[in-house]
Amino acid sequence: MSQLKLLMHLSPFLVAHLFVSGVVSATLTIINNCDYTIWPGINSTYDPRPTIYVTPTIATGFSLGKKDWKDITTSDDWHGRLWGRTHCTEDDTGRFSCITGDCGSGKIECSTIPAGSSPVTMAEFKINNAGLDFFNVSLLDGYNLPLLVLPSNRSCKKAGCVVDLNGVCPPQLTVNSSDGMIAGCRSACEAFNSQEFCCTGEYETPSTCKPSSYSQNFKKKCPSAYTYPLDDETGTFSCASSDYQIVFCAGNTTEYKSTTSNMTVVSSGPAEPPPSTTVIRAPSLSPPPSPSVKTPPSPSPQGITPPSPSPQEITPRPSPEIRRKTSRSLVPIIAGVIGSVLLIVSFVVIFILRARWRGKSEQDPQDVEDDHIKHVPGMPVRFSYQELYVATDNFNERLGRGGFGSVFKGKLGDGTQIAVKRLEKLGQGMSDFLAEAEAIGSLHHFNLVRLIGFCAEKSSRLLVFEYLSNGSLDNWIFMNVQRSFLDWQTRKKIILDIAKGLAYLHEDCRHTIIHLDVKPQNILLDSSFHAKIADFGLSKLINRDMSQVQISMRGTPGYLAPEWRQPLGRITVKVDIYSFGIVLLEIVCARRNADQSQPESAFHLLTMLQKKGDQDRVIDIVENLDEYTRSDREEITRMIKVAAWCLQDDPERRPLMSTVLKVLEGVMEVDSNINYRFSHAMVSSPAGNNHISSAPPPASVLSNPR
Repeated sequence: MSQLKLLMHLSPFLVAHLFVSGVVSATLTIINNCDYTIWPGINSTYDPRPTIYVTPTIATGFSLGKKDWKDITTSDDWHGRLWGRTHCTEDDTGRFSCITGDCGSGKIECSTIPAGSSPVTMAEFKINNAGLDFFNVSLLDGYNLPLLVLPSNRSCKKAGCVVDLNGVCPPQLTVNSSDGMIAGCRSACEAFNSQEFCCTGEYETPSTCKPSSYSQNFKKKCPSAYTYPLDDETGTFSCASSDYQIVFCAGNTTEYKSTTSNMTVVSSGPAEPPPSTTVIRAPSLSPPPSPSVKTPPSPSPQGITPPSPSPQEITPRPSPEIRRKTSRSLVPIIAGVIGSVLLIVSFVVIFILRARWRGKSEQDPQDVEDDHIKHVPGMPVRFSYQELYVATDNFNERLGRGGFGSVFKGKLGDGTQIAVKRLEKLGQGMSDFLAEAEAIGSLHHFNLVRLIGFCAEKSSRLLVFEYLSNGSLDNWIFMNVQRSFLDWQTRKKIILDIAKGLAYLHEDCRHTIIHLDVKPQNILLDSSFHAKIADFGLSKLINRDMSQVQISMRGTPGYLAPEWRQPLGRITVKVDIYSFGIVLLEIVCARRNADQSQPESAFHLLTMLQKKGDQDRVIDIVENLDEYTRSDREEITRMIKVAAWCLQDDPERRPLMSTVLKVLEGVMEVDSNINYRFSHAMVSSPAGNNHISSAPPPASVLSNPR
């Protein structure tokens, strides 16, 4: 309230100064049209502070989900760069990093330009430089995202690259993500460190600095991008008195459009740095001196410059028909409007706050929780119940059912196929559900099923996941009619995918996540038979400095570790390691752990493994060995030994998931001192998807099986 009163008292002085100084600023609207989250970064290379002016706070880093947008208001004569970061993660120490566009800050805030090893498509601006704005979209630091700059002044040209250059990136320039996909394309200068490609040394003059074959290829795909160090004539653009939209993954966007019709406003939150202190000095009737405009030292060669033979100083002259007076002729009118708006906004805010305070005591607790949900940053998309009702055709096609709800197939308005999980038997409140949905949505890994959004209306709780066309793993390894599709190489890839997903949950998240129900029914396959772990959520989440937790028995018979049967057993990630061992055996042997269709001697895989392990003939538990090559048999033997290592009675003797992954990839050897005496060998596994819990339904149910 004190700040509002201060603004009310000072608004006449602010208006008077606006009349005198004629401050001009630009609004940069950053729009994410990509199908995934990006993390924009902003680097201000020159940001003057007028004598009397409430300077806008320019954020240095934040996240934008799909179709989100954010306005950034620059100060007069602002110079800077803007880019998008992708494939970002946060390690267990809280350090934030990205594969492309990373600035090395270790935080989501990012005010320094990325290193050359982290390729990025860069938008560069000089706002109000001698009466004109200059801008470009530079590929000198490489490429990671399609990016387009659209001026609101329609007489100005747009700049950028709307083509996905990652698909045509030469192999020697590619930068891959953790899942092996191309995440970005490095610049030839950074990749080869050559004076010829960098236009340095003997190649720094206009006569010797020429476009390389790489930059020519980029220029052909993106004619309005800045592709080599002297590409001023076709890569740098000017404009007078304009705002700008910076659009990532612009597609067919060709002109400046209103963002209010189909975008979501991203409000400021913890992801952004706190606002800087506003400094207001006593009013003066004399306008402040205009700062001289010089190019600040730049750590990269792509500092945006208007076409000029001298790279040392930027003093572009406006065209004869563009006058500084023109861009300021409306300032008195604008200043008057601003002053009026300040007063009106102040009174409106005061009125709203008083109304809220008056009605706070009458507000229903459920409404408070609803309001809380709407204002939490970083959330997955929130759908209405009606939207999901339509998307699933009245929940018509059921994909599966678990102890806590059913899963239905659906399709969003843009054609995206989804799997909607309708939760039942809930004992948690709205804010608890919100916390779990937010936590699941913050986990991003190629081998985890992605949470797209959620619905929370009254008593309805629904989760919206990506749809995986090949369903769950048990439909492929337990049905003989489809077994021909899963050759050994495909099964081996699936085993590696599961190990990578579990390693991420156990060791690469800020908090360790124990799945508690690893089984084939919770492993889903996409159209290329990549495996993704489902129902991970918040089964049990513990801090990094805790090694074990106490929890009542949960999981599926046949996949439960021995420590579950101990009174008040202390549970660690090793229960997931044990379950993975059972799943690994089932995938390798293409049969269930306990199969009633088999003769009594082959009914239980663990009993067979125990006998053959003592004889050092573990591969004999696999049927139809004649179908495998010699190298396949060696891999199968190693994987069976890995499974036995994961199935040790003593949890301390089981390996971590990262160790399992190294062994599967051939980097490490299996422990030679494996004990094949399994005290739990005769515990049967049901044929169905039965899930047990010795306690009432827990508060955290988002991760329970389908």
